[in-house]
Amino acid sequence: MFSHVCGQGARLLPFPKTVWAAVSAVTVLSVHPAKAQRLDEVVVTATRSDQSIRRALADVVVIDSARIRDSAASSLAELLRSSAGVEISQQGGVGSVTGLFIRGAKTAQTVVLIDGVRIEDPVTGVTPIEFLPLSAIERIEVVRGPTAAFYGSGAIGGVVQIFTRETRGAVRPEVYVMGGSRGTGQVQARVSGGGSDTRYMLAGARDTTRGFDATRAGSPSRQVDDDGSRQTSFTGLLTHRLTRDLQLGAQFLSTTGRGEYDSSWGPASETFVDFRTQVASVFARAQLRPGWDSEFRLGNSAYNYSYGAPYATRTNADSIGWQNTFAVRDKLRLLFGSDQRRQTIEGPGVSAYEKTDRSHLSAYGGFEVDHDIHQVRLVARNDRVTGFEGESTALLAWGIRPEPGWLVRASLGSAFRVPTFADLFSPFYSNPLLRPERSRGQELALERSAGEHYARAIIFQNRIRDAIELDANYVPQNLPEAKVIGLTSEAGVRLGDWRLRASVTRQQATGEKLEAGSLVSGPLARRSRLFGNVGAEWSSGPWRSGIDLIAQGARFDTAGQSLGGYGLVDVSGSRKMTDELSLTWRLANLTDRQYETAWGYRSPPRTLLLGVRVVPKL
Repeated sequence: MFSHVCGQGARLLPFPKTVWAAVSAVTVLSVHPAKAQRLDEVVVTATRSDQSIRRALADVVVIDSARIRDSAASSLAELLRSSAGVEISQQGGVGSVTGLFIRGAKTAQTVVLIDGVRIEDPVTGVTPIEFLPLSAIERIEVVRGPTAAFYGSGAIGGVVQIFTRETRGAVRPEVYVMGGSRGTGQVQARVSGGGSDTRYMLAGARDTTRGFDATRAGSPSRQVDDDGSRQTSFTGLLTHRLTRDLQLGAQFLSTTGRGEYDSSWGPASETFVDFRTQVASVFARAQLRPGWDSEFRLGNSAYNYSYGAPYATRTNADSIGWQNTFAVRDKLRLLFGSDQRRQTIEGPGVSAYEKTDRSHLSAYGGFEVDHDIHQVRLVARNDRVTGFEGESTALLAWGIRPEPGWLVRASLGSAFRVPTFADLFSPFYSNPLLRPERSRGQELALERSAGEHYARAIIFQNRIRDAIELDANYVPQNLPEAKVIGLTSEAGVRLGDWRLRASVTRQQATGEKLEAGSLVSGPLARRSRLFGNVGAEWSSGPWRSGIDLIAQGARFDTAGQSLGGYGLVDVSGSRKMTDELSLTWRLANLTDRQYETAWGYRSPPRTLLLGVRVVPKL
């Protein structure tokens, strides 16, 4: 049945007047200052090289360390859901299966990197973001739109790059202790320091929660018990500059834990998954000659999980990356490099798979040129994946700055995603005839920035040929086409001690399938047509407080079940007692709203968290 993917009989609606009103509001707000994001800060993910966000020619959002700290969020998913163009689904609370949808693209169509190293489950193609500790994260860059020309298979909806914590300067210890509702607790400890040549950081954290009863009455996965989680994580960094032109370094992130969940496939009392994730890399950065910067990185990522003796999977990916930027002249810069990655899977959960390893080999190159008020970027890439023909992708972006602070930009990009190990080789519910997904995306944006303030409106479209979705029998099939068309508007304003921000996204995410000789179309699962958020932050002296309103419209789930729209209110704050001591608090889901982002699964009720941060001076 097509209803597994699309709600039958769905009617496509035009953009409502409220969205165009939001665009007008963005233009009005652009004349006032705001500081949701510094427009001169350097970003990496949008172009794979250090570049000012003003020059990125991409739809990129930066979540910096201050916002992560001030949010007092309990998980990465809780933090990301307040970003424009991003939707989150969860089968319960912290540690439960989490879906990430950027611009209407599904979870497996988004690439997630940690310090430049890709992490995903090769069996499903999904990154387990529910098992990535927020306490280890210093900064997040989200690039919305097809970016396969930079990152290869899977970068159809966008890329999320996570940077683990680092610092420099004198030795600096830090301790954070937090506790709250339903036995939720966290302990963090970190020490960091260094000088101009050497930097180091070592941190550990322990997160636990008793959780809540995640399934509601009527759910086929119903189990009457609390579904908690526990997680232990360690992160580390060491860099050393051998000469002015050569720096060496190493980074790692490791997490282990257990997440409890409800399932009709397990015992009536309790089901759980034990997991371990690991990302590590060593790198060398060098200036080979004036204007030529080069980086060589060896990386490894592993994701192991066990649902008990019958199903335990160990995955591993070794990677080698070499990238270069070369400034030929002041107005012309070249980018070129190559990536190689080898994925393997093993364990009783995948022992019957026909194939358990494959390699990705790619090369890319391009240029960026400035001419008067124009800026143009062109990047092309070729990927070769075991078992498939070569895939070529490209990204063309153009921007014009008619007046200081104004930017009009447009881009055209292609992307692809190869089927996963489970799609092709599982002894159950697989389809060895699957073709790779291939997409074409377009984007048109108007941006205004001056000093601390910004505003933007982005129209986007992404057509995905041979989109892979499950049919009514849970067998993956290629759809003729899936399409997402939408508009995102963002703005911010500062009024005295207040900082305000808002975003709204209106999209149509639809799929097509041939049935009885006719083409049937309807909405794709778990993606709403209208969602957004409004945030306000007040700070004065040692006090800071903030409020976020998050809203999502009605959607359909994977079997056509209706998911109602909802609105949430989260509040947070902090009080700096001394230079060494501060207090934090967060009240999530203030109104105790009952809602679902996955059918049959309750979302977290009202949650109160209180924390103490100590940064002693030595």
